[in-house]
Amino acid sequence: MKFSIPFYLEKNNILKKIDDLSYAKYVSHTPQSKNQVEIMSNVLIYVTKGYKVLHMSFGDYRIEAGNVLFLKSGTYVMSEVLDESYEAFLFFYSDALLIDFIDKYNIAVERKLEHDDVCILKHIEEFENVILSFAPYFEDKKENAQILKVKFEELFLKILSSKDSATFQRYLSQIYNEDIDFKNNIENSYKQFGSVREMSQYFKMNEKVFRSKFQKIFGQTPKQWLSRKKLTKAKLLLEKSEKNVTEVATEVGFSDLSWFSQRFKKEFGISPKECKNNNI
Repeated sequence: MKFSIPFYLEKNNILKKIDDLSYAKYVSHTPQSKNQVEIMSNVLIYVTKGYKVLHMSFGDYRIEAGNVLFLKSGTYVMSEVLDESYEAFLFFYSDALLIDFIDKYNIAVERKLEHDDVCILKHIEEFENVILSFAPYFEDKKENAQILKVKFEELFLKILSSKDSATFQRYLSQIYNEDIDFKNNIENSYKQFGSVREMSQYFKMNEKVFRSKFQKIFGQTPKQWLSRKKLTKAKLLLEKSEKNVTEVATEVGFSDLSWFSQRFKKEFGISPKECKNNNI
């Protein structure tokens, strides 16, 4: 199954919205094998029951009850629910909300060029008490935007006062950026672009100006970034899905199979076929 969140949750009428914060309680009573999930908004996931496994380009992660998971907007994962009963609270929030929080509490966050898409924190007792206080808002129709926003801020403050503070601050540094709208649009729409020219035209910018701005924000050229983004998704599909090399190349946007194979081998040191065979 392939879907995007939070749109999938909204479509199924389990997503609640207040301004730039949305939330949902997700419940699954049957195992789910290797769903392809595109994260279209920053999300905090707190697992309350069971566990799931996330397959990402740089590793597999088991997320258990009591774990806190942060994923950035634009992230692509393959998700498996292997337990018969899985429940989680999901909070979707904009970059703007996060930046307001950082500025409001004068949190020291450096602008860095690393691009880790995931942050996993395990069993923060103080955090658990706060997040479970959200339960009535998931079950009932009651909604108070101001209270929920304050409580959401409290979640972040609890993490920043915990032993995982440094890990969380490193994650915040990935999102905190003065050109946040530009960055968000790039990460959420890159699949439709076949070239840097198409990207610059989409943003109605001179190509030279676009390249310069992109390099400043992402720390690499748009061509390098776009190619790596597609190849990283291809590697994950080859490793974890039943699709063959041709199907994967087409899905990630390569019409020339030979060119795809060359780029893949240069990036990862093995051919797409070898990658597929190694994981059969």
